[in-house]
Amino acid sequence: MSSRRKLILLIWFLPIMMGAFFFRTYFAERIMPPPARMQGETTQAYRYTKMLAEGNPIPEVDRMVMYPSGMITSQNSIFEEYIAAFLYRIVGGDFDSFMVFFSRFFPLLILPGIALWMLSAGYRFRVVLIAAIIAAVLLPGLLRTRGESLYRETIAIPLIVFLLWMTEESLRNHKKIIFHIIAGILLFCSLACWKVTQYFSALLLIFLLWKNTGKKRITGRGILIFLSISQISASLLIPHMRYDQAVFSPATVFAVFLLISTLFHKRFLFPISLLCAIAVVILDPGSTGHVSAVILAKIRFLFSHPANPLLLSPDARLFWIEGYTSPSFLMIVLLFGIPGIIALFGMKKTVNTSRDGLILPFLIISTAGFIFFERLHVLLVIAIVPLLAVTAGKWKKAGILVPILLASHSLMVKQISITLQDIGLHERNAASLLTDRELDGLFNWFKENTESDDVVLCYWHISGLISAYIPRPVVTHTFFENVQNRRTIQEFARMMFLPEDSLA
Repeated sequence: MSSRRKLILLIWFLPIMMGAFFFRTYFAERIMPPPARMQGETTQAYRYTKMLAEGNPIPEVDRMVMYPSGMITSQNSIFEEYIAAFLYRIVGGDFDSFMVFFSRFFPLLILPGIALWMLSAGYRFRVVLIAAIIAAVLLPGLLRTRGESLYRETIAIPLIVFLLWMTEESLRNHKKIIFHIIAGILLFCSLACWKVTQYFSALLLIFLLWKNTGKKRITGRGILIFLSISQISASLLIPHMRYDQAVFSPATVFAVFLLISTLFHKRFLFPISLLCAIAVVILDPGSTGHVSAVILAKIRFLFSHPANPLLLSPDARLFWIEGYTSPSFLMIVLLFGIPGIIALFGMKKTVNTSRDGLILPFLIISTAGFIFFERLHVLLVIAIVPLLAVTAGKWKKAGILVPILLASHSLMVKQISITLQDIGLHERNAASLLTDRELDGLFNWFKENTESDDVVLCYWHISGLISAYIPRPVVTHTFFENVQNRRTIQEFARMMFLPEDSLA
């Protein structure tokens, strides 16, 4: 891209980013206010960021959770806490206000990321600007960026989008080694932020391996080498990946085979890499066991919980819960009904424009991810934007009408949801989750009837809130995404269902 076009892009993006922030703030405060308290799963991020912001290190063992042994903090990704705390110590001010601002603003970096990615993929400048505006107002992209919690995706999703841009640019302009290096760094940082990135990395690497062992080999080898080395080094160096034995994960398997195919030009490695990755999943070294168990269970039982939970493996029983469930039909229609219809009109042109790039593969990957895990709608948001922008760019008036329609869809989400339920679509029953009023009573009881060193035995959805808001040590905790923590919670669940005298 020429310096003149870069300057024009920057001038356009200043008002787009400002408008996006104000739109999302209005959405968060007037349309769909977040809960009064942060989400239970993000209490760890809040506590650790506050520790760092106050100049205190994150303890090696967190005695507040997984009591009495505590949780070894390096076994979970905590990279986003360091980034947020570092920026807070520069900016200063009220910590909670900063966290709200940070959680709303940082995800907006996907706007220039998508624009630069689409420019590298060959889209027209006008379509790229429309894409940025659409990404700013698209309903599914607003739900986890309302400022109530510091999610892992807050940092990881912008990094992944810029990784896609750098990879696309490298595949099309292989002589600039700086793109290869930056792509490798972005993949490493994304893996440090969010464990889900490892599955995205596996799919990206197997796609590149397939392309590199086909009839038309990838011309530039630099991007393949740097991404492979990044995945391998991350599995060895990042503490939580090393603990989960990510060196034996499918992503690392594909990285090794991609590196070999790049260095030695062997075309027969693609099927061998697939067989090795399948063997890794079956042997279950610990890096993918819980996710693989849920995916296999959903395929086996056609995305519906079996009446007898004992038919599920322990990992599948533990993880097939809210957040890791597949989206209901209501959720699919509510989030992607209108955008999906609009996107269909841009499919043909997108296929022609992005035939050899990453946009179509990423769309397929993101759609599959959303079908299996509802919370991965954040990836599908990124994937569907180019199609929406292509549709909006077909006609002059559509460039204005499509963003307005999508913004209206976001602003009328409550009314649309009520209408969909009136015609017979229903959301899953979430009655087991406590309301804010019920949590108030629970927290007040603990404050009045327990001491600071009294230990609380509780369900993991509440345990994070107790450790953050009371605070009291808890026996179980919501951050269970490693083998030891999952086994502890399984033991806790078994004990809870024993007769009372046995439990005592």
